[in-house]
Amino acid sequence: MAAQLRTYFAECGMQDTGAIAGRQTTEFIQSQGFTSIDDFNGLKQADIGRLVKSFNASAPATGAIGFMVQKKLEALAFWVTEHKKRQLPLDAANWNAAAIEEARKQADIAHERRLNPQVPKRVEKIQTGIDWYTWNEKFENYLSSIRGVEDVPLTYVIRRDKPPGWNPETDSSNEEEKLIYQVALFGAAFEDDNKVVFSKLMEVTLGEPSYEWIRRFEATKDGRQAMITLRSHCEGDDYVELRITEADRIIRDAHYNNERAYPFESYVTQLQKAYTIYEQTNQPWPDRQKVKRMVDKINITAEPKTPGVPWCYQTNLRHHGTPR
Repeated sequence: MAAQLRTYFAECGMQDTGAIAGRQTTEFIQSQGFTSIDDFNGLKQADIGRLVKSFNASAPATGAIGFMVQKKLEALAFWVTEHKKRQLPLDAANWNAAAIEEARKQADIAHERRLNPQVPKRVEKIQTGIDWYTWNEKFENYLSSIRGVEDVPLTYVIRRDKPPGWNPETDSSNEEEKLIYQVALFGAAFEDDNKVVFSKLMEVTLGEPSYEWIRRFEATKDGRQAMITLRSHCEGDDYVELRITEADRIIRDAHYNNERAYPFESYVTQLQKAYTIYEQTNQPWPDRQKVKRMVDKINITAEPKTPGVPWCYQTNLRHHGTPR
């Protein structure tokens, strides 16, 4: 184990040649009481600073640790903590110059984030009907702006299950998604974050009918299960039918005559709202049908050019033709 630790410290720039007992890496391990690389898990920049100061104060024969080595040790602590948090194996072979540089940058970003945390704007009260998916997206964005105990966006607490075989390391669409699916949904940090999420759900549901669906979680403060319950309720068959009915109404009633009566932008936006509802309920419209539906309900009654409407709709489509 000591040999593995010396490998990590040597990569940080510590002297690691000659007789083992007289190496700087050995002196550092023995003077600070390290037993494995796991001892670096959770250490902050200030902790590393105190370790280095303590080591240098003893004036070892191998020499003091310099500033740049200290910065690399800070990066090592960050790297170990991230691996532990993400449930990834630690391998000394992966601690190299590239890993050090990336860890140093990420450690500085995380430090700055702790010094200047975001204060996200609160989300409005819960919407359970046709606007549920829009509200849910806002709530998830809100949680993504709040960092938990281990500096992970609170979105991880309410993450949706992925299909069997999905791997966050290879299948994630971005770094944040990778992170929120790598961290564990158990342990002390999760329990604290889970309670915070429940309190955020309380803020948006208390006084609303939907609160009755999560009332039973008051005692446990289980934010994850409360959100799963809300999703099951708001994305159930009854609400799906309600949303499809509303989308059908929008499709049936939306039409365009001219800018004075109803702006073209409003017309296509209403149609897009309906198509989004269909997609959210796994009943997407084919693009060809979308275009046909839009064209069929355009009936421009005025001959003069109408501001804001593409030229093709003012000429060919006036007579239900097709765009050039």
